[in-house]
Amino acid sequence: MDLIQFARSLPEKRTDRDFIEHLKRVLALDELKNLSDKECQNAFDACQFLVDYLTLQKEFYGTEKPRSGPIVIEYSGPYIESILTSEVAREN
Repeated sequence: MDLIQFARSLPEKRTDRDFIEHLKRVLALDELKNLSDKECQNAFDACQFLVDYLTLQKEFYGTEKPRSGPIVIEYSGPYIESILTSEVAREN
């Protein structure tokens, strides 16, 4: 399965575990830990490019509208706390 097939076949009603198991059909998540620092950066850059590209598409095609204030793009995937999203990071 590739990412396009993932996007088309992910069930609307799903748990976080369902999402992750479905994603594992596209990408060997367990192998990410074996990447070198450079390879990890390459993977991050690819993912960030996809986020930026898809955000641009949503903006261009007008599928994201401001509610009141800035545009908010919903995220319905599993939440992973990290240094960027933790309470400690937000307090500092």
